Amino acid sequence: MGTIETHIDLEKDLTIHTVSGEISTDDILRKIRSYYEGEVTRLLLWDFSGADLRSVTASDVRGFADLTNSLSAARAGGKTARVVSTTVAYGLSRMFELSTDDSDDRIADRTFRDRKKALEWLGFPAGDI
Repeated sequence: MGTIETHIDLEKDLTIHTVSGEISTDDILRKIRSYYEGEVTRLLLWDFSGADLRSVTASDVRGFADLTNSLSAARAGGKTARVVSTTVAYGLSRMFELSTDDSDDRIADRTFRDRKKALEWLGFPAGDI
């Protein structure tokens, strides 16, 4: 059974979801919903580098994108970075990027294989987080 630990830093306007172990689609959907029901930050990092995503399908990824698109108005102009460690996870993450809303006020979305680079893209130089 996997876990998703969340750290919110309101001063930095940043939320980090760290996913580890074998995670289910339902776990990810619940986390997306609970995030948007709580304190929403402009910057978001999903760290999947320790996650086992073998049960996540392309259809699931479209579901994540649909849910996120329906809730993301509160983060318009924000940024989301995802960190992955496997080729399959990278492909799923890129699929998510292509499925997100592309309106003018959309959330910038990018996938990384390195957490440090993801944090730098979000605006945090090495050592800030």
